[in-house]
Amino acid sequence: MKKVIFFLALVTASLVYGAGSLYQLMPVPVSNSVIAEKSDKSIGGQIATVLPANLTDKQHKLLTMAYTIGKEQELKDPEIMQAILLQETKAGGVSSYKVANPGPDAYFGPMQIKLVAARAVLSRWPKLYEQFDFHTRTDDEVKANLILNEQFNLVVAAKYLRILKQEYGFSGRELMNAYNRGPAGVKQVDGDYHYALGAEAKLASYKQKR
Repeated sequence: MKKVIFFLALVTASLVYGAGSLYQLMPVPVSNSVIAEKSDKSIGGQIATVLPANLTDKQHKLLTMAYTIGKEQELKDPEIMQAILLQETKAGGVSSYKVANPGPDAYFGPMQIKLVAARAVLSRWPKLYEQFDFHTRTDDEVKANLILNEQFNLVVAAKYLRILKQEYGFSGRELMNAYNRGPAGVKQVDGDYHYALGAEAKLASYKQKR
């Protein structure tokens, strides 16, 4: 009987090890998104509504600015800016929002924008260089403005949403998913709206606390 038990234990261990090895060999999807979901769920991506009982004056200011800019940029529902702002950085309420995921795929500022997304916007609206008093138009200057100039960051985000809507046809929750994953990467999550639902939940929580 002991031999049988020992044999079964060996078989079970082999199966577990084999499954683990197979998992390691399976390809991991690489997102080609412009603004991709971070691995740190405290920054963005989760449905759970985790907002402080009392938002700071800075958070309220950013949320007001987000709505105003969304309206100025003729977004059908300007509140989408507030929802994404809350989902991405809790409206500037997380400590690492200025530069997240340091490296070539870094995200910048309150709306967590990648350099490639900013470049996509600037290529379509080059007058933004003059509006925000750019001098060199280099990648470093674009990054610096995304980090230090919150208005610029929010304007770029609003115009990026316009690109996603007008050029790719996204709307509603799919539009928020596209913001999170990019116009190509959104196909990878298909009907998974946890990012959009998280943004909606945070906006609802914020509106209840006002």
